[in-house]
Amino acid sequence: MSTAGNVIDTKVLGRPDRFNGKHEKWADWKWGFLNWINLVDQSYHDVLETLKADSVVPEMSELNEQPRAHNKVLYSLLSRLCTGDSVEHIKPVKDKNGLKAWRALLKEYEPGTAADHIGDLRDLLKPTFGELWEFNTNLVKWEADLKE
Repeated sequence: MSTAGNVIDTKVLGRPDRFNGKHEKWADWKWGFLNWINLVDQSYHDVLETLKADSVVPEMSELNEQPRAHNKVLYSLLSRLCTGDSVEHIKPVKDKNGLKAWRALLKEYEPGTAADHIGDLRDLLKPTFGELWEFNTNLVKWEADLKE
């Protein structure tokens, strides 16, 4: 992985361990992965550190060229590092959207509280579509949330 801000030789650094999908291993694997990716490219780390299981993640079509490329690299990294049950949460992600793949892992290995789920359900039952000019976009997002 090579980026403009990369000062670490990844051949020397190596790569993080693979994640086998065991829930009891998640916290340690996530910690190691986030530290590794921070050394490789801090911009990935900053985004992943703030992303939560219920975060809204943009579609690939909504991203400019550079963020789209970063997203695909992240997807590829996760698909190579995850094995067993964990990779099954990444495979269904469309368009090689790395942030959605990360969010899928968070949903499985760091599920929210019951209150979070009730809030999600409330949002789905009482959608807000905004102004008339943004109705179609918000409707598509709401339908995608229903599918999730």
